[in-house]
Amino acid sequence: MFLNSQKAFTMIEMIAAIFVVNLGIMAVFSLLIQSTTFINNTASNLTATYLAQEGIEIVRNIRDSNFLKMNQGEEASWNDNLSVGADYYNFDYRSQSIPDNVNCSGQIYLQISNGYYACSPNPAVKFQRKIRINQISGDKMEVLVEVLWTERGKNHNVSVQETLYRWY
Repeated sequence: MFLNSQKAFTMIEMIAAIFVVNLGIMAVFSLLIQSTTFINNTASNLTATYLAQEGIEIVRNIRDSNFLKMNQGEEASWNDNLSVGADYYNFDYRSQSIPDNVNCSGQIYLQISNGYYACSPNPAVKFQRKIRINQISGDKMEVLVEVLWTERGKNHNVSVQETLYRWY
């Protein structure tokens, strides 16, 4: 009987072993949760960066459309349809002017629609994009695009700035 008792685990050893195993499992779960959070934050940051760059491209497209109008003999200026000086939220990939009161009147959020981020009045949507255009001189303007979103109770933003010129 004395030999058998040395081979068996005591209750204290069993509790200690369960504690160590549980500690390891909890460490793995904690790592998985942190990894998932990091991946979600990275995906949102990447999307916001693309949306900010798209904002710059929208302004560039409007400017280039003005040049085409001028080359076709229409009365236009290189910075037509680009309002200067205020923060504007309502514009998306369809916009032909900033602000876009045709497609985006009063809609300050961006929501995926048919594979594209389009204006939406839904405040439950994740992203907002605002733009500020400053006329620096007669031949130069500064465009600042900022994308804002809230994730896990924290506010985030990505900003992109570009200087556009009258190149004709």
